[in-house]
Amino acid sequence: MSDVSPLESMILQSNPVFWSAEDALDPNSPLAYRPVDVTLEHFLKRKIMQYNGHDITVRDVTDQLANVEGAGAPDTAPGRTVQPVWER
Repeated sequence: MSDVSPLESMILQSNPVFWSAEDALDPNSPLAYRPVDVTLEHFLKRKIMQYNGHDITVRDVTDQLANVEGAGAPDTAPGRTVQPVWER
């Protein structure tokens, strides 16, 4: 995974209405900063978007595609609510 770059940090500090890592998450992308090895847990917590003050992680996007967009059955574990990322 690509590490958080100084440019990414600067942009996020300005609290943009919308921001996306785009291809910078891929360590082989020309937009990547510094490739780092991470655990699955760390990868799923990686912020890849920000919308209207809300951070969106790899896990959020995966949950959205798998459970809300209809690619699979919703996770109905106690305490879990399946709702679109933009409504969180």
